Amino acid sequence: MLLAGAGMLPCAAAELDWSSVSWTSGTLSQSYSNVDGTTVDIDFTFPATVTTGNALYPTGTPSPSNGAFVTGSPEINTDLTTDDALYLELDFGAQDPNEYVTLEIDFSEEVTDVSLTAFDIDFNDDDFQDLVVVVGLTESGDFVEPTTLGISAGVNRRTRGAVGRAFFDDTIYDPNDPAVIRRSGIVGLTTQSTPDGGSGTWDFGDQEIVGLRLVYTNGRDGPVTPDGQAIALGNVSFTPVIPEAETYWAGGSLLFLLGFFEWRRRRRIA
Repeated sequence: MLLAGAGMLPCAAAELDWSSVSWTSGTLSQSYSNVDGTTVDIDFTFPATVTTGNALYPTGTPSPSNGAFVTGSPEINTDLTTDDALYLELDFGAQDPNEYVTLEIDFSEEVTDVSLTAFDIDFNDDDFQDLVVVVGLTESGDFVEPTTLGISAGVNRRTRGAVGRAFFDDTIYDPNDPAVIRRSGIVGLTTQSTPDGGSGTWDFGDQEIVGLRLVYTNGRDGPVTPDGQAIALGNVSFTPVIPEAETYWAGGSLLFLLGFFEWRRRRRIA
């Protein structure tokens, strides 16, 4: 009875699929356990307040604290997409064009191959301009930019001085590497009228991270008093981190020895 191969399968890619989970409309946090059959739990939080001194967040007013979310949002629906997505509708202009909303996505353990897509990132110069930044968070607390940042027609990568209100450029930064934030954002350039709209996909490749941090605000070229804005977030893909090869070897060797001794024991009994 040799067991050397037991439990040795590599970890497979997994996905938090919005069509298979629920979100209580209007709530600012939700947790999901053992996502897609893995040991990974994922927590989603729109913080009502921002911790003083956190370099990622700007000095503007965090929208959840003053009710800028439209009634019923966040929620899961297909208002902006062909598939179920996490729908965010806000009225930034009700308070301040420099308002923003933050989303903290935390994994219960290190993961890799993390990917997230935001839909309907667009621009109407009379009403709004969507600006979205997503960075990864490592176990040591560092921010990392995506390995690849895919964009559709009608959006562009954010660059300092070109897009993003001045407060955003000057106060959202990583003190270790300011370019991490600048290279992790996209802005709407044109109004998108098709399902899924303008989109961006943040893919963190083989980087091992424990979370994502998303900031959504009004773009620099948007109106001073923006109207309601909305985007939708697609499924979150990830792969649990596979143990090091040495771990597999040690585990396999132990299982082999246990199987060998069990085989000898049964031979003696026989």
